[in-house]
Amino acid sequence: MNIGLWISRLGLAMIFFYCIGVSFFFSDFAEMHMTFSFLPFPVFIGEIILFSCILLLLGLSRWQKYLGFRTLLLLALYFGWVLLKALINYVHDGPLTCRNAALFYYPAFSVLAYCFYRGAGVPRNVWVFLSLLGAGILFFKGMVFWYWWTYLMFFAVALLDIKSDLGRRAGWLFFIVILVLGSEYLYKGPRAHFVSVFFSIIFLVFSLGRLFIRRNFLLYGAGLLAAFGVFMAGFTIFADKAAIVSLTSLNGNIAVYREKDRLYREKEASFVARDIAPHLYQPNDPAVLPSTPVDSQPAVVPLVTSKTEALVKPPAGIAPLAGSRVQAPVTPEVKHALVQENKGSPVMHQTVDMLRQVSASRVRETRELSLHESNIVFRLFVWRDMARELIHEKAWFGFSFGKPQRSRSLEVLGWARGEWGRDGWITPHNSYFHIIYRAGILGFVFIIILFSVVSGLVRDFMSRRSLTGILLAGALMYWLVLSNFFVILELPYNAILIWSLLGITCAYRDNLKAVAG
Repeated sequence: MNIGLWISRLGLAMIFFYCIGVSFFFSDFAEMHMTFSFLPFPVFIGEIILFSCILLLLGLSRWQKYLGFRTLLLLALYFGWVLLKALINYVHDGPLTCRNAALFYYPAFSVLAYCFYRGAGVPRNVWVFLSLLGAGILFFKGMVFWYWWTYLMFFAVALLDIKSDLGRRAGWLFFIVILVLGSEYLYKGPRAHFVSVFFSIIFLVFSLGRLFIRRNFLLYGAGLLAAFGVFMAGFTIFADKAAIVSLTSLNGNIAVYREKDRLYREKEASFVARDIAPHLYQPNDPAVLPSTPVDSQPAVVPLVTSKTEALVKPPAGIAPLAGSRVQAPVTPEVKHALVQENKGSPVMHQTVDMLRQVSASRVRETRELSLHESNIVFRLFVWRDMARELIHEKAWFGFSFGKPQRSRSLEVLGWARGEWGRDGWITPHNSYFHIIYRAGILGFVFIIILFSVVSGLVRDFMSRRSLTGILLAGALMYWLVLSNFFVILELPYNAILIWSLLGITCAYRDNLKAVAG
């Protein structure tokens, strides 16, 4: 019996199990955890799988050979630094250290997935299973926007191994059906999502064009224009028009930024920051959420019910569902009704500035242009405060993992009071900037290495004319772009999938090299 083969397969199965779980249940699955009496924080399922896979890796005899001495040395230095910094910061700053340290230890999944793939490979029937699973999630449950593009690329990879002409035609026909039925996942949703899909499609069009139309430049150009035209036609027909305008309206965004900055400068002199104890995380279950006294907040996020739904008046076209969690301006009348109805029940109260539907089961509605522009400026203020803090504190090697990141601009303006008022910190919505914020120069080097690895993958796949490799790189491209605008590499239900995908893609490239000699 080949023990190494079965260890590798078990390790890959555990990683796939996690990715499938979050695809079905999103953060609810990622929040599954165990508690230990000697630890002041929960141990989540992602960390349990990480630790289990590390133990499996130690039982794999060839894993050092797969990585090579130089890579092993760099990995030892990197994870040694992460562990040392996390321990020092934990002693000084407490459990919040664990949350921000995850940004730096989740890349371990790329190493694990790489070694397990090299030890076992991923049979084509596994790609078929994953792609059909993605199709099933899409048809019967509805998928979180983030995962749709990755499963679509998995489906295309699976189709490449179909041998019969009839099976290949049927497979690609099914692929087109999924693409059409899932068009809302391509053109709708958050702006960052369809921007990421857009750049991924551009990457695939250029790459596949170079693979298949290398010498006929006229045909190559015509193919590029046709593919681009089809995508843009669907984009203009189905996408949120206000979202498109907000992305292209430079003058509008500048105007909103200047107005908000003027308000900030007016209020900043008299502003006194609140002293808020940071929390490690907030569970999804309202029954275990810590309550914030209603009287300490100018507004609350109610749990909308049949009794209070009529009192909350959202913008035209967006009606909250009974029992759904929404954000809305709350008048004294609404506040009184909510307090009376929820008296004695552990309902999460938090302040808000505008209505936002956050039910994962509903497709996001079209939003007003001003809201899109405000969300862009919201991020700009957070990033501006981060840059100012890094420069002012001369944090060349970043801040402590346990330091709560807060944005003075948002607090002065009263934006996102619910998040920072409840948690004691706010996320930057840019994973790369967050890496630099926590690691300084070392974080900048980390990002350069990451993009160097990905560009090396693309170069090798192009030189070997690997269609499978290009499709896997297309899935990676989506996540790399999305990480500029959302909390991606920090959260386990995104980060574990991304880093595992990177590891598998690198292993696939190295297996191609090994076969070619």
